[in-house]
Parts: sequence; C-alpha cells; structure tokens
Amino acid sequence: MSEPQARPFDLMGHPLQDGFTLVEASAGTGKTYTITNLYLRLLLGESKTQKRLLRVNEILVLTFTNAATDELRRKIRERIIKARDLFREPALETSDIFLTHLRSASTDLQADAKVLSAAVQLMDEAAIFTIHGFCNKIINEYPFECGIPGKFQLSQNLDDELADLVRQEWRKLIRRGTKVDYYLEHLFESPEKMVE
Repeated sequence: MSEPQARPFDLMGHPLQDGFTLVEASAGTGKTYTITNLYLRLLLGESKTQKRLLRVNEILVLTFTNAATDELRRKIRERIIKARDLFREPALETSDIFLTHLRSASTDLQADAKVLSAAVQLMDEAAIFTIHGFCNKIINEYPFECGIPGKFQLSQNLDDELADLVRQEWRKLIRRGTKVDYYLEHLFESPEKMVE
C-alpha cells in the first residue's frame, strides 16, 4: 500500500464546513500565515455551514508552546487590522493575493470592515491556547462534566513534579539502608542528580 501523497493546501478554497481544520507542517512552511487567513475567513462567514458570523472567542486555535500562542495572537491581530484597513478603503492597493481575494469576494466591504473592527477590539478574548492551557480551561470551567475534583490544575512545569517524586523515592531508598541504596547514594549524590 502506498503512502498518501501530500498536496498543496488551497487556502482560498479549502472548505470550512467540517467544523475544524488541522494545520500541521514542518517549521517555516507557512502554518502561521495559513492559520491567520483561515481565521479571517471564519470571521467573515466564509464557512458554508455558518448560520451567523463567529466572534473571536468562538474560534479555537491550539498550538504547542506559549511562545507560539503569543505569536499567533499577535499575527492574527495584525492580519485582521490589515484586512480591516483594506476593506475600509477599497481604493488601497495591495500585493497580498489572499486579501485581494477576500476583498473581491465581499458583498459589503463596510459591513465586513465593522466585523473585523469588532474582532480587533475583542482579541483579548480570543480562544488561542496551548493544548495544556485549553485543557486546563475546560477542566476549570466544567469540572463536574469532566469528572475532575474542583480546583484541579494541570501542571505546566513537570520538572518540578518529577523532582518532587524523585525526592520522595530518594527518601524511601535512603531509609531502607540496603546495599542498592548505598550505590544509588554514591552514584547520584542527590535527588537532583538522579533527575538529570
């Protein structure tokens, strides 16, 4: 059986009707550009199944790191502002093929500019999270539905938890005083060395 062939992503024509779009690719391939433009399409109601326009807190964007989350939030905001300005001033020229496409597809440039202005104002509420940040939000907002005790929090720094567990085990080993413990004590010197 042969592996599926990769095909170029059609940013302007990709259907947004499934309710989600997974964008994964190697570094430097344009993921952020793709996500920011898909975000614009969703804000402007380009999904064939959307019954109404989506607000920024209704479009979920997940990524792996806090740095990527901050970058996406900033780039999405910048992209919305650029699109809004182009929609407000139809005489403005741009070499941006995607924004040219969006502007030409608009049936009401001023209404779309207002939608984008509102989105810029609400960007602090945008649902852009790391995967663990989103999980933490859901657990905190819906603990009963998740079957989680109240005030549960996902750890963002597993190194601290690992070090605590190693220290606990270290104490148990040292208390036992067996020959294995002697070697562990001399090989690792401390719990911190064991964690390393």
